[in-house]
Amino acid sequence: MDGIYSTPYPTSPLLDGQYELITELGKGGQGIVFLVRDIADQKLYAAKIVKPDLKMTESQRDELLRRESTSHQEISCDHPNIVRSIRVKFAGEDITQSEEDSDLCRDSNQLDVSYHLLEYATNETVLTYFKQSGGFKEHVTQFFFLQMAAAVNHIHSRGYAHLDIKLNNIFLDEYFNIKIGDFGSALRPQKNGKTNKRRGTTNYMAPEVKNQKQDTTDGSRKVKTYDPFRADVYSLGVCLFILLFKSYPKLKSSTEASPDSVKTPTEFPTFLDSLTLPNPFTISDSKWESKSVEARRLVVRMLQEDPSKRPTIGEVYDSDWLLQYTPGVENHVFKEMDRVRQRLPQKPQDTSSLSLLLRKMGDDQNNRTQTTGAESPKRYMKGYNCPGMNDYDHFRISL
Repeated sequence: MDGIYSTPYPTSPLLDGQYELITELGKGGQGIVFLVRDIADQKLYAAKIVKPDLKMTESQRDELLRRESTSHQEISCDHPNIVRSIRVKFAGEDITQSEEDSDLCRDSNQLDVSYHLLEYATNETVLTYFKQSGGFKEHVTQFFFLQMAAAVNHIHSRGYAHLDIKLNNIFLDEYFNIKIGDFGSALRPQKNGKTNKRRGTTNYMAPEVKNQKQDTTDGSRKVKTYDPFRADVYSLGVCLFILLFKSYPKLKSSTEASPDSVKTPTEFPTFLDSLTLPNPFTISDSKWESKSVEARRLVVRMLQEDPSKRPTIGEVYDSDWLLQYTPGVENHVFKEMDRVRQRLPQKPQDTSSLSLLLRKMGDDQNNRTQTTGAESPKRYMKGYNCPGMNDYDHFRISL
């Protein structure tokens, strides 16, 4: 994919005097992600910058970036299925560098802006390949979902819930291993394991999150709390449903079957389960029955409307369907996805976000000069080193 984005923006300033901006990779509610190249060693990274048009002060934008990067660094360090956090730098900071790099990295054409530098997942997102291919076969879905479950299991083991799991946030590396990213909604729950925050993307939200009301600042309204870990399981279940059936899960009318009314495997023998598992969704029965009973059983359990009836992420990881994974399918997945990659259309460079960023940077610089009469104070730039990244070899593709 590097060839698609080989040329930097015309007359583009260097981010921090060190990274040339190649193109915009994507944008969300609060941030813009650019593909950047280190001019010293030519390595590619993703740089996330808080949207310059958000109605926030510079310090508020920095705090938003600091909170997300701290969560990301605490979560990602030693797991290969999570996008690595390289470092976060705030406007006005100096980067420690060697003398030989000083001339190269201290170009006057600098874009001094706060950013979060991230590992670049070369092959975009699972959703990109899913759409281009027209859908995955079940064994391909199983390969991706096993890594997705392993990554979410790791996130939960660190005490965090992601709260924005969706196919757009599941990236692919050069060998098509998955990398979960975008930790802007991630949080640690309260001591009781609950939270009252409404975060995420509506189509992937668990019912208890979708119906959640945000707390009022004066405490005049009592807000219900929910288990964010079980909410993550639901969102992951939505991802699985889409990959299996090519649509969002939608229940039949309340008078028909619903996930809560479908018996789980603990309630009757497995051989009966394969004969009696009804279709609670609006997809056709033929499409429903085209997938293995183990896959259908898992997605039904994950999409239970009652959070207490959903499995934990550990139980998802140990489910019958994932235990049936056959090692050796990795090379087949690579070849199949590589064929899809050849058909991906070239993406034109998008300069609109850069133009907006440059205008905002000029306004911020003028405000700082008028307010303080001097440069902003230098602040500590937090780096992060993740040892042991090459020691993990769990159901991953490598050549």
